[in-house]
Amino acid sequence: MRLAGGFAGRAAGLALALAAAAAAAADRPSMLAHYRREIDHSLEHRHWRAEDIDRDGLLRELEKRVAAGESATAIAAWLTEEVPARWYAFAPINPSFKADSQFHRPFDPRINWLVGQGVSGAYSHTGREEFSLDFAMPEGTPILAARRGTVVRVVDGFTQCCLPLERGDEANQVIVLHPNGTFASYVHLRAGIPVQPGQAVRIGDLLGYSGSTGYAVMPHLHFGVSIRDASKLPRTIPIRFWNGTPEGYLPKQWRFYEFRPAATARLGVVVGERALVSGVPFLLDGRAPIQLHVLLEGPSGEAIEVTRDPGTRYVALTPWSLRIGGAGRVVFGFQSSQWAPLAEVLRTSLAIATILYEGADGRQAYFDAWFRFPDVDRLRKQPADEAKPKEAR
Repeated sequence: MRLAGGFAGRAAGLALALAAAAAAAADRPSMLAHYRREIDHSLEHRHWRAEDIDRDGLLRELEKRVAAGESATAIAAWLTEEVPARWYAFAPINPSFKADSQFHRPFDPRINWLVGQGVSGAYSHTGREEFSLDFAMPEGTPILAARRGTVVRVVDGFTQCCLPLERGDEANQVIVLHPNGTFASYVHLRAGIPVQPGQAVRIGDLLGYSGSTGYAVMPHLHFGVSIRDASKLPRTIPIRFWNGTPEGYLPKQWRFYEFRPAATARLGVVVGERALVSGVPFLLDGRAPIQLHVLLEGPSGEAIEVTRDPGTRYVALTPWSLRIGGAGRVVFGFQSSQWAPLAEVLRTSLAIATILYEGADGRQAYFDAWFRFPDVDRLRKQPADEAKPKEAR
């Protein structure tokens, strides 16, 4: 799970492409025409707004440099710095901010999402992306503002997932600038983002819905908070999430967020005649679909069936291994042959769903249903290629 390249790298690539196109031209007017066409094509391809890089100002500066006789190589070097600087011009350079400030979760606080890649993740959270987090979640999960601020960048309209690395710029995202000069990036969103640049947002406001656009090997939210340093480029910074303590909280890789409001009611879940224990693996008989029966403890201790109650919601925490419908029916297995996010044992043995309940009287309850497959031990001993399901090959 990664934000491939980052906008700094992608903008540099744009600059080199522009210079290469212009180098083939024989005269100044042809060079400028090449630049103009390539800029417009790149903006359209990347779903960037012209005003986000001040296209007209960029063209005027290019015209001056071409008229002054600068080479395509020199112009490429200038563009390599200029394009990302313009993209991130909304943020101050080296702002003063409190290093111990805390953020709210960018999602429903009742759900303990799994962190697929944490801070300093070797896969892609290195260098300027070091302090990023990836939260695995099904496509369409509401993504919420983690701090108040102003929407400054929106990239929208991409619909494909799991693209090759070289097409990693095709990721929908929202960037929110905070009053202290830091800014948060919410990446890999589904198309159809409901906010616009210039819009003020408060903590918990809807920014969009999770997806798998760009170089995302499965649906997830890539979240990071950055500043713009002396290089004029973004650099992620360490953050903590609010959990009611002065220290805050930082979820670890391959751990669940593990912090939610206190429940005010109790849920029970039954499969057939067997009761599940929240957070404890439940051994299945096989991989066939199952039906959950959700029971709410009533005022006198009686069990009230709420499986299809309007206040009951089902969430797949491991979307690569199960999907769960609104009536509590669970189907196991890969949801897309393009997803290849995890080590083989993890992605075939781990299947977890959360059941949320919120009653008309305001009572809330949670249940984490963990499932373990009977063939896990065999899978642990098999080579990965032999254990891999056909649809994932």
